[in-house]
Amino acid sequence: MVETSQEKAAREQRLAVRAKTISLLNREGTVNRNKALAETAARVHDNLNLLPNFLIAAGDLDSLWTSFVSHNQAVLDALLDLDLTSEFSTQLETEIRSLYISVVTVVEQHTPKSETVSLDGSANGSRHNVPGSTQYPVYQKYRYPLSVVI
Repeated sequence: MVETSQEKAAREQRLAVRAKTISLLNREGTVNRNKALAETAARVHDNLNLLPNFLIAAGDLDSLWTSFVSHNQAVLDALLDLDLTSEFSTQLETEIRSLYISVVTVVEQHTPKSETVSLDGSANGSRHNVPGSTQYPVYQKYRYPLSVVI
């Protein structure tokens, strides 16, 4: 059976709405993980028992930022496809970046300066304890990417 132009338009609309829903859910999940990490960072000063788990979770910070940027772009693309650009939040990226910086700040405050491994576990190190270090994993300062491709 041949699809009419109205059926085709209705199908494309359903697909665009589905893409919007999926991208919003993906972005919301990433935002929630960033917020949870920032909330833990805020509590570390008062409860040092949180420090080991916090430092391990902070190892995912780089990938969380990358995921957020990707999901945020997917939301924008979906909204553009539906001609709903006015629904896009330009403030959200700034808010998440601020949370990101607050987490990095706490990591740096609780990281010995002499021994470091990378946040992302790359070839420069791992997320495991460095011989002779404290009982907690230590992380290198994160370098913000020079450009974000959108």
